Amino acid sequence: MMHIMPKKQHPRDKTEITPEDHEALGRADDSFADAVREKVQKLTDDLQICHKEREEYLDGWQRARAEFANARSQEAKSREEFVKFAEEHLLSDLLEVANNFDRAFAGTEAENPYVKGFSYIRDQFMRVLADHGVTPIPALGQAFDASLHDAIEQREMPDAAADGIIVQELERGYLLHGKAIKASKVAVGIYKPANR
Repeated sequence: MMHIMPKKQHPRDKTEITPEDHEALGRADDSFADAVREKVQKLTDDLQICHKEREEYLDGWQRARAEFANARSQEAKSREEFVKFAEEHLLSDLLEVANNFDRAFAGTEAENPYVKGFSYIRDQFMRVLADHGVTPIPALGQAFDASLHDAIEQREMPDAAADGIIVQELERGYLLHGKAIKASKVAVGIYKPANR
């Protein structure tokens, strides 16, 4: 027969936990839990910082993108305005020619063949200017507007309705795309009651 020897117990194989062991385990658990809590809190704080930075970067990027789009739009408008009014100086000089035509025709006989021929040329010239956005400024019978009219004379008028109204156009003015490039030279009525 075989004799079985009892198993020798190793000092580490204790199955019984003493109160000191509980206390040591509790301290270890508390220490581990505190370390985990600290690590989780640090990660949470880092994540919040990352979210905040991401929002700041996204906001900055969106602002920069909007500013770029606005700058591009403004540049396109500026370029369009430049092209629109680039010919302003040349057209302004040509308008002197148109006004010289008007002065030459003043007091001439309309039936004269030369006058008729030059009148056709002037009309063609004015159509070309109109094709480039040049239009005459309305003056006679209009209220005086300092942005469109240049008052050369004041004329006393017995009618109160004529006060501040243009009573004569001395030289025609012109607009280029709605902007005055040559003011009309005008005589403006001033109300002065007639003596009785």
